[in-house]
Amino acid sequence: MKKKFLLISALSLIAFMAILTISCSKNDSESSTENEKVSNTQGVSLYLTDGPADYEHVYIDIQSVEVMTDTCSGSEFDYWDKDYRDSCISWNELKITPGTYDLLTLNNGVDAALAQGTVPKGKIKLIKFQLGSNNTLVKSGATYALKLLTDSSAVYLNLRGNEWDQSDSDSSKLWIDFDVARSVFELPNNKYYLSPVLTAFVEKNTGNIEGEVLPDDAYPYISVYNNSGDTTYNIPRPDGYFKVRALETGTYSLKIDANNGYKDTVISNISVTSGKTIKLSSITLHK
Repeated sequence: MKKKFLLISALSLIAFMAILTISCSKNDSESSTENEKVSNTQGVSLYLTDGPADYEHVYIDIQSVEVMTDTCSGSEFDYWDKDYRDSCISWNELKITPGTYDLLTLNNGVDAALAQGTVPKGKIKLIKFQLGSNNTLVKSGATYALKLLTDSSAVYLNLRGNEWDQSDSDSSKLWIDFDVARSVFELPNNKYYLSPVLTAFVEKNTGNIEGEVLPDDAYPYISVYNNSGDTTYNIPRPDGYFKVRALETGTYSLKIDANNGYKDTVISNISVTSGKTIKLSSITLHK
């Protein structure tokens, strides 16, 4: 009888150990799967900024933002077809606040958080902006409709996939410059059309020039250019402050076109380095 009891106890112990082993394996598997899910995603944040234009306000109606991620390492496709699909491609809509954005408030170092979300890990090579119909601009106090130049309300920004600022392996940031000066076309009889020109940049990979131009009644207009023909424009704030962003490493000249009888001024040999801001001494214009 005692032997029989010992045999049953041994069998019970073996069964308990088997159940424990299966349970541990299941938990490990679930934990591994959960970790894999976490490691296979990345956070994405988009920021919107703009350069100057000769208007008081430019309101752009942005309804949605999607990104296309290439999840296959080493694949180098050209996405001529914007609706291209295969097993390597993942389209994901980001979270935004749909509505109008006054682009002319987003200059001289100011930007706005536009969109964010979590997408599969990989190279983000295409961004799709879906525009609404409520696009307008204000000039000399009057508001005008800003019509899209084409029938499509979708705007695409092609990327190589390596433009992003990755603060860590699971978080990416990118700045979008919506270039109003090159995007708005003015026709006779106050007709305005919109053909968006977008460029992407990362703060740590580009440099900036900032300074102050006085007096305010000179109404200065700034252009920054290099020997390669790259030119960026800026209009200082009413207090004279300006900040020109997204400049590639190199040597630049800064020209100030003045009004009201003030003389133009040129500052040469400004050395710009990625990730740094060059601060110029205060510039006072004279008649």
